[in-house]
Amino acid sequence: APSASARATGGPTPSSPGAAGPSPGASPPAGFRRVREPAGYSVDVPDSWQRDTERDSVFFRADDDDSLIQIYELTEPGMTPFAAMEETDAYVSAQADEYRQIRLERVRTDGAAGGDSAESGDTAELEYTHLTQDDTVRHTLVRGFTAANSVRYALLFAAPDDEWAGHQEILEVLHTSFCPGEICAAPPHVE
Repeated sequence: APSASARATGGPTPSSPGAAGPSPGASPPAGFRRVREPAGYSVDVPDSWQRDTERDSVFFRADDDDSLIQIYELTEPGMTPFAAMEETDAYVSAQADEYRQIRLERVRTDGAAGGDSAESGDTAELEYTHLTQDDTVRHTLVRGFTAANSVRYALLFAAPDDEWAGHQEILEVLHTSFCPGEICAAPPHVE
C-alpha cells in the first residue's frame, strides 16, 4: 500500500465541530447525503459531489473539481497519526510548488466514541497551502486519528485558498459525520 505521504496529496496532483457524530437514523444536514462505503465507514458529503477512487483512497469531488474530500486508512505498522502527518508534511513540501505549512500539531480531543481519547494525544492535524498545476493556491487540512474500532484514518479536505472560509461547513460536517465501522460517532472534536 502507498505510504501516507504518497496518498495525502490534496488531490490527484502530486498533492467548532460537534462532539458526537450522527445518531443512528439521524439525517444528514441539508445539502448533504450520507454515503456508506464498502470499507465499513459512513460519512456525509455535499449532495452534488461525485465519488471516485485512486489507489487506497476514496475521493468526493466538487463539480468544478476544485474542492475535494479524501479518506484513507493509515496502514503503516506502528506509525502514529502524528508521525503520519509528519511524513505527509515532508513528502508534500518536497513535491508541491510554493508549499507553506500553516500548522502541524497534535490536537486535544473530547474522546468521542469514533476517535481517540483526550489523554491519548493520538489525533494530529496538518494544514498547508500549495500552488496547483493550474496556478490555484490550494488550502488543505488533513486530520489523522485512531478510531474507536482501532483503525487509523486520515480525513483530508482541500479547496481553493480564496474559498476556504466559505467551505468550513463541509469540513465541519466531514469531521462530525464520519462513522467508522458500526460505531456511529465522529472522529474526535477539537477544542
